[in-house]
Amino acid sequence: MSTNLPGLHLVAGGPAKTPRKRHPRPSTMLACPRCDGREAVQTRIGLLLMADGRVSGGTPAWVCVACLSRGERVVMA
Repeated sequence: MSTNLPGLHLVAGGPAKTPRKRHPRPSTMLACPRCDGREAVQTRIGLLLMADGRVSGGTPAWVCVACLSRGERVVMA
């Protein structure tokens, strides 16, 4: 099998060591401290299931969706 694609090579210096540039946002907008993502989902820990099928109690937390999809749980607020 012959391809006309160039071979792989190492890049001098490796990956960039500079942090990501943060985009300006309103002070009231939630943003992830790790990835600067703005997509969030609310989770509740410690829910109680009542006899009539309703849920009660629990501690709410806003979690970053982008980090959650990578397997990390980063609480935003």
